[in-house]
Amino acid sequence: MTPGKRGRLTVRLSGSENGAGLGGMSLRVCVSVGDRMVGAATALTRGGTRDCAARPRAAFNRLASPPDSHASMNRKVGIGGSGNGVTGTKRGGSRPPDRPGRPIGPATRAGRGMSDHYPDHLIALLEAVWGEGFMSPGGPAEVGRVIGGHEIRGAKVLDIGCGAGGGPITLAEAQGVAYVTGIDVEDAVLERARALVAARGLTDRIGLVKVAPGPLPFPGETFDLVFSKDSIVHIRDKHALMAEVFRVLKPGGWFLASDWLIGSDSPSPAMQAYIAAEGLDFGMATPAEYRDAMQAAGFTAIETRSRNEWYRREARDELARLRGVVGRVLAEKVGEAFVQQNVGVWERMIPVLDSGEHCPTHLAGQKP
Repeated sequence: MTPGKRGRLTVRLSGSENGAGLGGMSLRVCVSVGDRMVGAATALTRGGTRDCAARPRAAFNRLASPPDSHASMNRKVGIGGSGNGVTGTKRGGSRPPDRPGRPIGPATRAGRGMSDHYPDHLIALLEAVWGEGFMSPGGPAEVGRVIGGHEIRGAKVLDIGCGAGGGPITLAEAQGVAYVTGIDVEDAVLERARALVAARGLTDRIGLVKVAPGPLPFPGETFDLVFSKDSIVHIRDKHALMAEVFRVLKPGGWFLASDWLIGSDSPSPAMQAYIAAEGLDFGMATPAEYRDAMQAAGFTAIETRSRNEWYRREARDELARLRGVVGRVLAEKVGEAFVQQNVGVWERMIPVLDSGEHCPTHLAGQKP
């Protein structure tokens, strides 16, 4: 394909029942750019894991590399779900009033009805509270605090649950990374992210990929850094997640993330009320569970650092803005009922922040 010329990358799957009694499916994966196939392989799915032949790795690696001839690709990758669903999306506000009662937690994301759960009016509300491109608190400053003193200039980065693009844009503009591959399962947030990336002139440094829940669709030892901002709360199996993160990191690479943790294994009635108000079936885990998953995967230099005190202050300011000018402006766009529904979410969140049961946390670990 001519450098700079627009193209479309497609992934086609075909499969058949495995007749050898291995309890899986034989999948044919074909990757093409425009009319030209650039990779193909047979993948055998066994009990929720995927064993792929080596041949498609070069094709999938293009999704994780600074593009040359495919800078304008509309990237969408879907290679099937997994019982150990690994990819997820951002924490959002309460469900819109026009779609009551539909769960949008990990069970849905793991394959029971994949559809976009973050429509435009929900994205608008979250950005009004948290900043352009962000679907969790803190904005660019919090991205910088997650990175801390780590030198990541020139790094190749994977952003798990990139949402509306705030994280990848900050990593490229403020942190000086070479290339960010952002993955998410939602079309609406990715469309918003693509618009923001294009507006900033960063399409040559940020690639955005739609993935299906399951193992990460990248070869081993691909990335210098795996980053995530408050997204992996939606992924129940932390051990499967950490094993995948470890696999795609290069030796010496880092996992640096923020996430929403829980203080104990048994949610209090107040915590249960908050989760119900969110309309999300959070896959929250304790700091000990995260540490265990990271150790089991092989990480060293593991750190978990509570951000509860910081977010207790931030959440009160967010609630005040939702009750004030920000909320009034939003009501004209998304409706007063939707704004008030989310005011109720914040009102239920603050008590569990105060009790320490809701514990935003920074996570870090290095692959030896």
